[in-house]
Amino acid sequence: TEVTVRVGNGAWAMVGEGVAHLLHYPYGCAEQTVSSLVPWLALKGQPALLPEGGRDAARAIAAGLARLWGMQTASGGLSYWPGERQPQRWASAYGAWALAVATRQGVDVDAGRLARLHAWRSDEWRKDGPDPTPEVLHARCLTALALAEAGKGDAGLNEALAASVDRLTREDRCLLALAWVTSGGPREEAGRWLGLPRRAREPRGWFGNEGREVALELLALERCGGSTADVAGKGARLLEQRARGHWGTTQGNAWALW
Repeated sequence: TEVTVRVGNGAWAMVGEGVAHLLHYPYGCAEQTVSSLVPWLALKGQPALLPEGGRDAARAIAAGLARLWGMQTASGGLSYWPGERQPQRWASAYGAWALAVATRQGVDVDAGRLARLHAWRSDEWRKDGPDPTPEVLHARCLTALALAEAGKGDAGLNEALAASVDRLTREDRCLLALAWVTSGGPREEAGRWLGLPRRAREPRGWFGNEGREVALELLALERCGGSTADVAGKGARLLEQRARGHWGTTQGNAWALW
């Protein structure tokens, strides 16, 4: 019997179980396909934390992208499961975010397919009625971040969300703040949104859990100029959220790892 023990005094030493959970989760919907890509993208500079030192990273990423493109519908959006014809807004936004990250890291992403996905998402939010549901607002915020990460920040979408900031959950304000500063918006405005009090009885959106929420708060604080103490405190809280070494769901693990 061989036992391997890793010892470290930083956060990197804490993520192994989260990585394993993502890479070995047995299903393959759009959410799980994207989430299983996150370790390969997030740990590019830490290959020792990946299976076999990350030697299969390029092949794993290519396989994940192929499966994701297999969910692209005729409209350009992504379905939730392979073979479905109906695009799903949240899955399309989450997939587009990961594709933007992959592109920035030099991964060969099909530009034509990606353009169709961006076009579908950009058109879709404009069809919403005047009183969108919390689920629609969440998908909009994730769409705003995905477009911003791709260098295609949509000023109209960002401003529409900013006008509705009092209706957004804490988590969605973090997504908006990230989209805002990534698109070149002033940090001061994004910081104001992060300072707004939490709404009473906030709904938890698609696949939400506390790990994902704290991870997004940490990302937003770091990118929007939060104090060193606030960032460190949020990072410590994120590590405290783990149970049995990970954050409980594929979404929790993916965002916590990112």
